[in-house]
Amino acid sequence: MERPGGHPNIGHPHIVLIGLMGAGKSTLAEALADRLGHPIRDSDRDIEVVLRFTGADLAEHHGVPRLHGVERGMLLGALASDEPTIITAAASTVEDELCRQAMRQRAFVVVLQAPVEVLLERAAAGVHRRPVDPDEFAALAARRAGPFAEVADLTVDARLPVEDLVTAVVEAAGRVNDPTGRPGPGGSDFGADLDHRYLPPTWR
Repeated sequence: MERPGGHPNIGHPHIVLIGLMGAGKSTLAEALADRLGHPIRDSDRDIEVVLRFTGADLAEHHGVPRLHGVERGMLLGALASDEPTIITAAASTVEDELCRQAMRQRAFVVVLQAPVEVLLERAAAGVHRRPVDPDEFAALAARRAGPFAEVADLTVDARLPVEDLVTAVVEAAGRVNDPTGRPGPGGSDFGADLDHRYLPPTWR
């Protein structure tokens, strides 16, 4: 299977998880890492380790544009590694053309989706996240829908149990028990027979 635009998903070393705040990227990343034996690069954690700031602190003291610049750097740095890795990307990166290009070239990209009200409720519980106005968040979701679709190899409903999401990703990417990170049986035909229950209703 190929993305629109003809970018073949063959032999990419990484799995990138991306979605709006509250989509559950970190939780799914940990479960995938357990299943596949790959390390994790988490944008929020990397920011805290490198800068000793949370993303929320960075936005408050240095501005949201600066935060987004750091998030872009974290993603590009993670994608540059040749070690197969589960990468959680900040949602802001999908609006950057270079980040979209890098994801297309270096990763199997999974977009996690859920209704805005569900994401807002989840995001409110995250201590590292900055406060978001509900109306602004809804507008953000609408603005990023197109870029998310552009990079997505697989789109899943983030409300599903994490075990089901892991199965969907592993089956679609063909990476079961493959320590090299290469596609498994089925070559580049990732997710051709994927059960539609893994997809949000609007994508079925």
